[in-house]
Amino acid sequence: MSSAVIAVVLLLVAFLVFTFMGQSQVAEPYYLQDQWWINFASTGVWAKVASFVLILLEAVFAAVLTQKYQLLYKATWLPLFFYGMVCLLFPVQLNILPSHLAMLFLLLSINSLFQAQGKEKTLPELFSAGFFLGMAGLFQNQSLLFVPTLIIGIFSFKPSRIIDYLQFLIGVLMPLYFYGILAFMQPSLPGLIQEDLKPLISMEWRPMGDELNALMILGFTLVFLLFVFIRLQQNFFRNTVKVRKYQQFMLVYFLNAAFLVAFSPQPLYQNIPFLAGPMSVYLTYYFLPDKRKVLKEFIFILMLGLWMNAHFGWI
Repeated sequence: MSSAVIAVVLLLVAFLVFTFMGQSQVAEPYYLQDQWWINFASTGVWAKVASFVLILLEAVFAAVLTQKYQLLYKATWLPLFFYGMVCLLFPVQLNILPSHLAMLFLLLSINSLFQAQGKEKTLPELFSAGFFLGMAGLFQNQSLLFVPTLIIGIFSFKPSRIIDYLQFLIGVLMPLYFYGILAFMQPSLPGLIQEDLKPLISMEWRPMGDELNALMILGFTLVFLLFVFIRLQQNFFRNTVKVRKYQQFMLVYFLNAAFLVAFSPQPLYQNIPFLAGPMSVYLTYYFLPDKRKVLKEFIFILMLGLWMNAHFGWI
């Protein structure tokens, strides 16, 4: 039995465990599990199946990206396991949330950006990276806060040109442009917009400049992540230049997601897919014996804090 199959089986076991935990009448510490059982029982069976399949799909995709771009030395099935476990640790994720759909498009965007590495003509890849990020922004407006991260990715992967950034930004604006047309036509298409698209696409999109939290995240994240990228330019994890750049970008993405979750006005459990994606990559370093002890301890403490929050609801 392959390691990937074992990981999927473990995810299914975790799913069943949370199902039975949800039936308990335990008080405060396990409130989220009880609440999850209520949501689970009141949700249609197809929605439950679709949300669970979506978690598995994203976990497999994260594992494929990790293996394809050599983000780890070994044990490339671990990101699959950790991504699914982190999402299942927050039980409300099994109700289909826009943040999970946004996370899927963010993974596609990262894959497109990685494919642009080392190519002379990058129009299809960079436009696709921007387009997928724009689609993620439709499902979860906060996804647009990852624009600085992908711009840093373009800056770090190859000798960048102005046309590269324009191709990426045009891709970001395309789905937002069509969304604006649909919003403008909303009175004439009430069934399509209000009934079919509203459960998935956020109809309360506002310019990020109107929100103080968004400005804080964008400014602070961009300045800090540029500093982190420069500091990590030498001797980080692997000696191969190309692989090291991939790892640096994933670390920048991880820190951006952490800041997004920290400053977000929404509860943590609604944004956990953003954090679980890159965390699934770096959590695996904790289990590899040849990594730096400080990094392993930091990741362990972070995971422990998220686990405690899932049970006690601090955030």
